[in-house]
Amino acid sequence: MFLCDRDLNLSPSPCQQGDRRISCQDLGNGECEGWLHRRRPVVSLLQPSKWMKRWCVLKDSNMFCYKCKDDIAADSVIFLPGFNVSPAPEIKTKKSAFKIHHKGAAFYFASDRQSDLSK
Repeated sequence: MFLCDRDLNLSPSPCQQGDRRISCQDLGNGECEGWLHRRRPVVSLLQPSKWMKRWCVLKDSNMFCYKCKDDIAADSVIFLPGFNVSPAPEIKTKKSAFKIHHKGAAFYFASDRQSDLSK
């Protein structure tokens, strides 16, 4: 489930630079957070795409992805300004897939529930 609280009054925090070394606990609650599936980038034709479940936190214009809620560092961070979010109908293996993209880069995610995509 991906939870959102868009009415939070956020003060500047160390996560504004998108530092991967911030623990999930130190990051605190985000505007949206929950479990998503993230598609691993295709490395070669011999290795098909793989979906990995990640705890994702949207905070201060960054999307932090952790392997679990207790991680001491983020697995990845996407600095969101300049990116677009849109459905990903090209992904046939996941019903609730979406992409975070701009020219030259695309990150694919999927939720377990279609209703989560409206948040």
